[in-house]
Amino acid sequence: GTATGFTVTGATVNITDATGTSANKQLTLTPDASTVAEGGSIQVKVSLPTNIITSEAQTISLTSGAGTVATLLGTEYTLPATVTIPAGGNDATFTLTANTDQIIEPNETLEIKATATIFGEAVTTSSNIAITDVTASKLITITGATTVTEGNSVTITFSLPAGTTTAEAIEINLAQGTNTPAVIAADLNGGIPDKVIIPAGGNDVTLTIQANTDGVIETVEKLHLIPSAAGGFTFSQDVLLDVLDETHSGTITFTSNTASILEADGVATITVSLPGVLTAGSDIQVNITKGSSTASLSDHSALPASVTILSGQHETTFTVSAPLDLILEGTESLVLEGSALGYGVSGTTIQIEDSTRRDPLNTVISLHPNGGSIAEGTTGHFYVSLPPNVESGTPIVVQLAKVGASSTAADTDHTNIPASITIPANNNTSANFDISAVIDGIIEPVETVLVDGVVPAGFTFAGASIDITDATGLTLANRQISITIDSTILHEGNTSKVTFALPGGITSATDIAINVSAYSGFSAGSADFTLTPNTVILPKDVNEVTVILEAIADNTDEPDEQLKLTGTATGFTVLHSNIMTIPGSGAPAVTVTAVKTTDAAEPSTPGVFTIKLPGSAAAPADITVNYTVTGTAVSNEDYEPLSGVAIIKAGDNGITIPVVVKDDQIIEGDETLQLTLQSASFVHFGNTIAASVDNTGGAGMLILDDENIAEGRKILIEKVSDASEPSNNGSVRIRFADAQFTATVPVTVTYTVSGTATADIDYNALSGTVTIPAGDHDMIIQIVPKDDTDQEGTETIIIQLTGASAGLPLATQQQATVNLADNDMMTVEVSAPASVTEGTVIPVKVRASQITPVDMPVTISLQHDAFRTVTTSAIFTIIIPANQQEATLNVVLDDNDINDNNGFVNLAIQPFAGVGQPYGIGTKATAATIVTDNDPLEISFKVDTARVKEGNTGITPLGFTVKLNRMSSRVINLNYQFADAFEGAGADKDPMRARAGEDFQSHITSLAIAPMQLEAEIVVPVIGDVDSEIDQLFAIRLTTATVASSENAPSVVNPLIAIGIIQNDDQPIEMEIRVNKGLSPNGDGKNDVLIIENLEKYVQNEIVIVNRWGGTIYKTSNYNNQSNNFSGRANTGGGSGSNLPDGSYFYVLHVWDSNGNMTRHTGYIVLKR
Repeated sequence: GTATGFTVTGATVNITDATGTSANKQLTLTPDASTVAEGGSIQVKVSLPTNIITSEAQTISLTSGAGTVATLLGTEYTLPATVTIPAGGNDATFTLTANTDQIIEPNETLEIKATATIFGEAVTTSSNIAITDVTASKLITITGATTVTEGNSVTITFSLPAGTTTAEAIEINLAQGTNTPAVIAADLNGGIPDKVIIPAGGNDVTLTIQANTDGVIETVEKLHLIPSAAGGFTFSQDVLLDVLDETHSGTITFTSNTASILEADGVATITVSLPGVLTAGSDIQVNITKGSSTASLSDHSALPASVTILSGQHETTFTVSAPLDLILEGTESLVLEGSALGYGVSGTTIQIEDSTRRDPLNTVISLHPNGGSIAEGTTGHFYVSLPPNVESGTPIVVQLAKVGASSTAADTDHTNIPASITIPANNNTSANFDISAVIDGIIEPVETVLVDGVVPAGFTFAGASIDITDATGLTLANRQISITIDSTILHEGNTSKVTFALPGGITSATDIAINVSAYSGFSAGSADFTLTPNTVILPKDVNEVTVILEAIADNTDEPDEQLKLTGTATGFTVLHSNIMTIPGSGAPAVTVTAVKTTDAAEPSTPGVFTIKLPGSAAAPADITVNYTVTGTAVSNEDYEPLSGVAIIKAGDNGITIPVVVKDDQIIEGDETLQLTLQSASFVHFGNTIAASVDNTGGAGMLILDDENIAEGRKILIEKVSDASEPSNNGSVRIRFADAQFTATVPVTVTYTVSGTATADIDYNALSGTVTIPAGDHDMIIQIVPKDDTDQEGTETIIIQLTGASAGLPLATQQQATVNLADNDMMTVEVSAPASVTEGTVIPVKVRASQITPVDMPVTISLQHDAFRTVTTSAIFTIIIPANQQEATLNVVLDDNDINDNNGFVNLAIQPFAGVGQPYGIGTKATAATIVTDNDPLEISFKVDTARVKEGNTGITPLGFTVKLNRMSSRVINLNYQFADAFEGAGADKDPMRARAGEDFQSHITSLAIAPMQLEAEIVVPVIGDVDSEIDQLFAIRLTTATVASSENAPSVVNPLIAIGIIQNDDQPIEMEIRVNKGLSPNGDGKNDVLIIENLEKYVQNEIVIVNRWGGTIYKTSNYNNQSNNFSGRANTGGGSGSNLPDGSYFYVLHVWDSNGNMTRHTGYIVLKR
């Protein structure tokens, strides 16, 4: 330092660094990433501890540490040799770069080691960073041969991209693929390779494949290898190599185990063999054809279109048999030929021997129809034939002839029989030939024609008969025998001719016996005639016969008789004859007279007339008598009407005619009735005979009238009505005591008048007499009041009967009193409000026509509807005080909590009862008040959802409860409608929408709620089903509620919509297709067929099964596990119909659901017996 005038001596002070501790000198490496990909870089920071800075620049050396993997070469990354933390700094940053290469390698670890001397202290740190491989491509390309023939070898190369190597060996696994038919291990030298390895540092590897020779004829086989390798490698393709069969040649031969076979007895087995000892490597189809043969297709069993030599087999067989064809023929040859792709085929020949001729029954020739019949006038169709189903390979000529000695039919009865007839070759029957039967007009029995024939050697002929049936007798008209009597009238004791005849031109081959009798429908019987001869014979070959009829004289009194002959004859109809009359005797004379027996009298005594014959004579037959009736009595008024006809029965002397009296209430006196005969007749033996009538006997009758002495004829008086001022007339009635009586003449009645009322002052004066007109039973006397202003009260008018004309007596009731009411009286009227609300009062006012001088009690009656409660009694009194003109009283109405119709209270003034000031009833005698209800009713759903399980069948009820806020005294009709539970939503909700008519019934849309209820239930019928489905919903919306009166109608309020949930109770339909993996068709009842589960749930299916060479061995539509199924037997291809060998097979199954959607299923199955 310096100071003025002084010398300054300096000093040194050492400052020891407190920061320079060992901990503060440590270094840290911090990369910004833990990995770096090839071609990329990261930043690495080297730093001192936090907040420590260096006062000097610090140089740090960077190297690869011991933690770096050995495979990581220095060329694979770039790292600076040093990095410097500048003075005043805390850290420095450097770049690590990962270099690119063409080596496929794993991630490699680089340890960066940093070393430095920090202020004299050696410091070391490190950090690990992974360098990741980013080789451009990991595609392994597969190249090489695509085919190899048995006995040769080829190579397949697996290569990395050009210029690319691998740091580690790459193991490529080879899995066998699905291409078919696939090779097996025995097909390749060393078996099927399962892997190859690209060595470390290498670019590719080569696989050599050598195909073995196996002496098996087979199709191209497929080697399909699917490569894979760890580490993200991909491959250009699979290994696909066709293994071709070595070349084979030769001839397939047919050999038979027998040279000939007999129809229906024997089978030839044909063996189809490959050349030498070759076996088939795959199914070989050999087509079968028929060569030039004498045997037709029907002579042998159906030949297979082809046979198949199965894989692994040297030969196969098929059989040929000869059915019994029932053809008479010689030995025939069957030539078998064939063809096969790539082979010649050598066929064979089999002889087929006839066995039909060995049965002698097959050589019998018959005439048909044997025993057939021909009706006269018709033609029969006949033919000759071998036994049923038997034919001849050559024509057969049959010579025919009639056997005359044995035939009952003459040659004239039929047309000629042909001399010969031929059965053509390969036919069972000849052509038809005709024989006609001739009509001869003779009724005769069946006739027979016997036919025989001559046939070629080796055959026999069975004779036959032909019946000729009569046609003449089949016509019913030809079997009718007529009877003709020669006379129409024949008197007793005389004779007439009778002819019995068949129709013209018709005769009989036999006699006809005719039994004759009288036809029962006519009066003459068998006792009235005779025939000579008695039994009539119509001889054979004769058309008619005549006999004699005699009418027997029986000396009996009898009427004319009619005779009609009839008869019977076996096999014939005998027609009735014409009618012949046998005259009878005459009729007797008859006289009829009439007399009165007794008179009639009212009310119920009948009179009697008698119509009779003289003395005790008896009527010879029913006698019909006509008569008339006259007199003062009137029919149907005084007596029951008479018919005017009487019948005296045969054997009787006469008949009585009662006269039944009809009682009346008319005073008319006794009346007369006179009966007069008009005519009489009777039937004598069918003839109507007139009888004489005698009216001198006197037939006059009296009908006595009982009203002349009846009590009911007396005259009485009765009051009809009272009179009142000012103009209401009173009246009395004067009448017969019996109200039903009338008079035939006018009746005058006299009377006197008295009482408190004064004539001509209070009423119009009366005359003192009244007349009941003829035909009437009463008369009214009117009492006409005279109005005045006097207050005089009620007065009386008394009428007293004094006598009656026609000598009619008076009854006990001879007096009547009529009241005459005064109209000069105080009146009262009642009034009340037109309407009030229930629970309030009705002020009732009564008002007099003037001020009352004293208290006036007025009686009121009260009526009300059934749902009102009124505390006032049904009869009550309101008193108008003295010197007042009106008074008021309150009628009290109770309030209820029931929704009702509007009610009523009706008031009426009752008549004065005799207490207090009298009053009359004025114009306003009644008052009516409407009582309005104050209880509004609201209806809503109790809950907004309801649910039920649908059930499988029938109907299940789903109930929706509605609630009322109060009861109602009326029946409520609640209307509702069905709605969409998802209104406004789209089609995605359709599965959840319940459908009317399908899921539930919607035809009921109203509910009647009974009175006095707080709840009710809407019941919706839910339709059960067995379909599996999700729960379905519908809505019900309340619309209106009505009552019959429309008064105080209820309203519907929220919630007014409820949701119905139909819960599915059906198990879901299992639709998953499951194909069993194997089958063992060995007949043990287990797994004998391929089972495909749930196939029946689909409407259509198709399945195809192939073998491992891709050949289709089975296919069908609409497969089912019961009948249309796969049981290890091929149904298509060369081996159709044969059992398949054990092994694996592949299937493709298509199924279609009810909507037409198709699903494809594939897989494999194992067949093992």
